[in-house]
Amino acid sequence: MANFTWTLIVLSTLGSITAFGLFLANIITTGNNPIILWVQSIPPLEFLLVFVALLILVGVLLRPKPHRRR
Repeated sequence: MANFTWTLIVLSTLGSITAFGLFLANIITTGNNPIILWVQSIPPLEFLLVFVALLILVGVLLRPKPHRRR
């Protein structure tokens, strides 16, 4: 289970980095008001994927940890 959890963490981190990289590239190439244009031009599917990845990441980090007894 731990491997699956770390896989989710790595994938969501990579997704966030990719989205941020596209965001920066858009700022650099257009040079216009970046935030408004980016929010208007972002594809809904990509936004949904990043949002789901962030939700999964937050859920994994904040979930209650079971106390193990030996």
